[in-house]
Amino acid sequence: MGFASLYLVAGWQFVALSMVTGALLVRFAVRGRRRPRHRRVRRRRVWSDEERRFILDRDGWACVYCGSTDELEIDHIVPFSRGGACSADNAQVLCGPCNRSKGAS
Repeated sequence: MGFASLYLVAGWQFVALSMVTGALLVRFAVRGRRRPRHRRVRRRRVWSDEERRFILDRDGWACVYCGSTDELEIDHIVPFSRGGACSADNAQVLCGPCNRSKGAS
């Protein structure tokens, strides 16, 4: 008997039906792009009002660098982008100028 093949395309797979010496062989093969593996993405979260108030109370409602009480911001000690936690233990109160001058070092 001869060799005959029939290829059916179904979505991202193709199915090959082969007839070889009277036996029917069915093969499945993946064709095209594979789905990319998604890395676990850590989402930034906003400080809750309770956490913000706790951090401000703990640091005395003043910048920990210069002592200013104007334009206060909550800052990560270890940056979030470098694996720092979003917790009160990794937070400090800085005024705007001190936070901007600190930079990403």
